[in-house]
Amino acid sequence: MKRKIYFISILITVGGGAAVYFLSSIPFGLFFKLSAMTFFIGCLSTFLTLSISLLKSKLLWKKILCIPVIFLFLITGFVAGILVADNASGYTRLANTFLSIVPENSKAAFTKFPYSLTTEEWEKDIQYLKEELPKHHAYPFLYMQQEEFNNAIAQLESKLDKLSDKEISFEICRIVSMIKDGHTQVISIVFGMPAFLDTRLFPLRIFFFNDGVYVTDGGRDYKELEGLRITQIGSTKMEDIIKKINPYVPGENDYYKMQWAFPYLLNSGLLKYTGIIDDESARFIFKDASGKEVKKTISPVLSMQYLHWFRETLSLDDISRKGNQKKNYWYEYDKNTRTVFLQVNQVNNQQGSPSIKDFATELNDFININ
Repeated sequence: MKRKIYFISILITVGGGAAVYFLSSIPFGLFFKLSAMTFFIGCLSTFLTLSISLLKSKLLWKKILCIPVIFLFLITGFVAGILVADNASGYTRLANTFLSIVPENSKAAFTKFPYSLTTEEWEKDIQYLKEELPKHHAYPFLYMQQEEFNNAIAQLESKLDKLSDKEISFEICRIVSMIKDGHTQVISIVFGMPAFLDTRLFPLRIFFFNDGVYVTDGGRDYKELEGLRITQIGSTKMEDIIKKINPYVPGENDYYKMQWAFPYLLNSGLLKYTGIIDDESARFIFKDASGKEVKKTISPVLSMQYLHWFRETLSLDDISRKGNQKKNYWYEYDKNTRTVFLQVNQVNNQQGSPSIKDFATELNDFININ
């Protein structure tokens, strides 16, 4: 009987772990949480069964073996519990646990997640930004006067004691975006993503088309929203939302901002800070091709989960990432839609291929013929 219980526990653990692994490309939603719950139950039952068996043994080495077994299943159970609970405090503990074992030279001064600074510490950081950004940027005041930049810094400093750490990071993003340079933005060096890690994003992939913002992927839970146009979040229309969020998005032109607006436009914390929504969850209003309205209340997920999903599925709907990454330049033709797709990865002559000049001539001739 004990062997059967032990075997079933191991089977549940392996099955739950495998489900978590295979569903991790979209690390949120009901199915992912159920698989994490199964994994958690399996870990717990296996831990109890094995520990009791080892402790009852008369052999000393088996009793000693119980210590690493307990430690191993405590860790797996802890991680599984975080996945099930899906709350920021759990992920905070997990992140800080990993940060504690990261070598100092790899932390990039990132010692605690989420960061929390005193007013005096924020003042030092903001002054550092004020002094160092102009020194290291080639043309920091191409699109604005230095006085405008300094005034924005002063305004932020005057209300530091009224803002949370997260809200201060939003304001710093806004100030940095005034530079109007897509490569000058606020990110977390350690995690390689926007600075507001502990906020949540609504789990939709979006794309800007000529007539509005559309859902291109809704994951597992919001599959029915794919292909719908977002017309409103809360009581604010989409065009007004874009105007409110746009100042926080880095970029030298509208097209860059549209391409990389999603961590800001879908950020529940930023939407709340700018007065667009009142709570973490929000009611979205969509329209289908016939003009029929679809209303849906959507709950956000942790930004690190969203960005993991975004990166894992990036190649699924982006032709530029499906191949030819090692070529400096290339194009392909879709006969069905009569569309030419051109990609330039590097402005440098490709060895064994026509020069850039000859390639441009070839492409131009091909387009004229077809």
